Amino acid sequence: IARVAPTGGLAVGPESAGADPGPACYGQGGVEPTVTDARLVLGHLPPHLLGGEMLIDPELARAAIQDRVAQPLGLTVEDAAAGIIEVADNNMAGAMRTVSVGRGLDPRDFALVAFGGAGPLHACSLATLLGMDTIVVPPTPGVLSTYGLLFTDLRNDYVQTYVHSGVPSVSDVASTYERLERQAAGWLSREAVPESSRRVTRSADLRYEHQGWEITVDVPSGAVTQETLQDIETNFHELHKRLYTYNLPHQTVELVNLRVTAIGSLPRPPSDPTVELDIAAPAPRATRKVRASRSQGYVETPVYDRQQLVPGTLIEGPAVIEQRDTTTILVSDYRSRTDGYGNLVISPIHLASDS
Repeated sequence: IARVAPTGGLAVGPESAGADPGPACYGQGGVEPTVTDARLVLGHLPPHLLGGEMLIDPELARAAIQDRVAQPLGLTVEDAAAGIIEVADNNMAGAMRTVSVGRGLDPRDFALVAFGGAGPLHACSLATLLGMDTIVVPPTPGVLSTYGLLFTDLRNDYVQTYVHSGVPSVSDVASTYERLERQAAGWLSREAVPESSRRVTRSADLRYEHQGWEITVDVPSGAVTQETLQDIETNFHELHKRLYTYNLPHQTVELVNLRVTAIGSLPRPPSDPTVELDIAAPAPRATRKVRASRSQGYVETPVYDRQQLVPGTLIEGPAVIEQRDTTTILVSDYRSRTDGYGNLVISPIHLASDS
């Protein structure tokens, strides 16, 4: 939900209109302007969802933004809508930095996977804000989590609290891991996981003495020896430095938990890729006026049906790619290529040209 904050600025979230009553454009009684309403005003969304089964009303979206945001801030509806998207994108980019840079990971080293019903709408803006060069939009991003539940491995974790400062007892650690592994093996048997599909791993939670949080470190399988315990501590120091930019090699390390994870591998669906050819974009099924950002005006933009994008299809932005469960916004300086698995692989045009 977008609103004018008590300080006089524009705020977006964390409150949500949910599905009931939902965004104002749903016509279910909602009067608060949302990111979805802003997307509709800017032309990012068509006046329907779910392949045309659910109609949404642009005028209700405009009225909500006008009353609650544009008029109080002295803006046009269009500028207010663009501001809502900009604030939302920066909020999300900040959260992504927290879960990446805050853990010692540089977003620029990774691809951005855009999923969910709204993820592909924000992907190009977030990639730009985070300096990421590759975006991957799966074939059915709106139900990606469902696919994950269907095809993920079985997993169960067994944890034993074992708080000990300094070097712990080899025999105590070894016997604890053996007991946890017996529990893990029993669970895998009860789940009827074949021996060839079983995997059991060890880890441990450690921290510097007097710290209030722990780091989980992998522990090798096999016999536990004094060298094993020394290696665990060494790995903890190295991981702490990578995550937090420093470590304290001479500080006492405290072991907190011993962990065993049981994994039962399940069959995967076939995933043979289709051969990719360089194929020009098909004729768009429509065009509509789209405003990509606060600094730009409306541009007549081609709209493509994703089902028509065979492997190898190239599309340069600006463009809108629609499908039943989501809409992908391709801004003017990005290009999309459909890969052999049906993913949209999106990257800045200058990088695609260089390669």
